[in-house]
Amino acid sequence: YSHDVEMKSSSHEKYIGDIISEDGKNTKNIKYKAGVGMAANSKIMNIMREVNVGSNYFHVAIILRQAILISSMLLNFDSSLKITQENFNILKHVDENILRRILGAGKSTPKPSLYLETGTVPVPFIIKGKRILYLHYLLNQPPKILLHNMLQDQIKNPIKMTGFLL
Repeated sequence: YSHDVEMKSSSHEKYIGDIISEDGKNTKNIKYKAGVGMAANSKIMNIMREVNVGSNYFHVAIILRQAILISSMLLNFDSSLKITQENFNILKHVDENILRRILGAGKSTPKPSLYLETGTVPVPFIIKGKRILYLHYLLNQPPKILLHNMLQDQIKNPIKMTGFLL
């Protein structure tokens, strides 16, 4: 009970743009973020069809990818834990989908070519970069801040996690 109201039981909840599961896995959150990404892809392609940008088509499309897709799909990923290779692949697939649509490339086009031709960075590297920046932020907190103390405790008493990427 909370304030005389019975609290419901739930296996997962949405909190600040993320799905948090009782099992501690990211599966539902990754699928939710992939759905957000697919909606962003549709939005980007609708904008590109409706707005005539002429010879700036690719430049504008890549800016929209960053502004709409990456920012919405990767919201809060700087502090996410237990991101597996399978999770990365799901998100990478959404990103590759928009790059294929922007370039008009077929499924047989090699994935590295998508990134090389557009000058973009694959999603797993963006996530890892966000996480490194977040770690830098934590390491530079003043010693009296709770975040700093929690990080120092985790460094002194590490818990081995297997099967997970950075």
